[in-house]
Amino acid sequence: MNKLVADINNLLLKAERKTGLLIFSLLVGISFTGLAMLYVSPQFHAEYNGAEYSRLSLDPFDFSWQSPFRFRILAPMLGYLTGLRGELFFIVPLIFAILFASAVYGIYRKKNFNTVDSVFIVASIVFSCVFLIQLQAPGYTDVIYYFFLFLSFAYVKRPALSAVFFCLGLFTHESLLFMLPGLVIYYRYLHPGGGSKFLKYIVMLIIASLPMFIFREWMGAQVEVAYDMKFYLSEENIRFTLNKVLPRIPLGLFFVFKLAWVLPLWLVMKSFYKRNYLLLFLIAVMLVCDLVQMVIAYDVTRMLCLVFPLLLVSIEELRNEHPEKFTLIMIGIVFVNFLVPQYFMSADGPVPMPCVFPFLQTF
Repeated sequence: MNKLVADINNLLLKAERKTGLLIFSLLVGISFTGLAMLYVSPQFHAEYNGAEYSRLSLDPFDFSWQSPFRFRILAPMLGYLTGLRGELFFIVPLIFAILFASAVYGIYRKKNFNTVDSVFIVASIVFSCVFLIQLQAPGYTDVIYYFFLFLSFAYVKRPALSAVFFCLGLFTHESLLFMLPGLVIYYRYLHPGGGSKFLKYIVMLIIASLPMFIFREWMGAQVEVAYDMKFYLSEENIRFTLNKVLPRIPLGLFFVFKLAWVLPLWLVMKSFYKRNYLLLFLIAVMLVCDLVQMVIAYDVTRMLCLVFPLLLVSIEELRNEHPEKFTLIMIGIVFVNFLVPQYFMSADGPVPMPCVFPFLQTF
């Protein structure tokens, strides 16, 4: 097995050197997006939120009609500027899906993970609800702010760039704010000293968040926006989430990573054993902040996917702790996860994600 892995790694490495990391990363992203479309049947007709974003992309600043998503302006604006408007808007999130998968491969190669390991890290994300929901919910923009959130964490050692990515993510969806505490603590975890740099990073993130709040104030003065803080914090909305959403959280959270949750669980046990309380705090903050949003949010699994950086932190810690076993563990987790049928949880209950070739979901 080790020889086979080494041979595949050498083959991929030759291809990567021939094309360059950027092009090869894009090829990986395109390839995995195609494979994901075989695993889960893709849809190309936007409905619900996707239809609202598609309509908004026709002219994001046409105030003659009401849209609940005017605060989330970045994705519709990209559709408008690129000509991918209206019925073509679903292509914008698909492009970002490819970029997301490509970025995961490229970043982990830059972190000195070998090609096989980087490929299976991509697979752990692509074959989870973090990626797959986008294929069955065309026009939804979740994968766009996941892309920016991933880059915020990936470039945390370059604080200004990390803050810029976080700002762009906020203009896609304000729920990114729930991962702000996790991002701050992750920076602290990687930089245990340097209190002044830590405070500087916090200030950068605060400044990066201000344009979103300023824009929301300006937009709210121009036109009524249904999904504002008043709506989310209304008694009616919170009553709905308490009755319909909260009871579905345990299974909804499982569907995010399915059996790959074993990695965060391992990280918790390792952190307890080694008394790494800062890492335990990071895990707890990410999970708690992810869960807290469900007090006001509807789509259970779709919103809980925001915690995906926790899986990547767990993967990195696993490689640091068990470098000699890492590849086989990742291969095993990715393939065993295919044994669990693919679902996501909505406020109405579990929803199956049908496969183009059903045998792939009963591997």
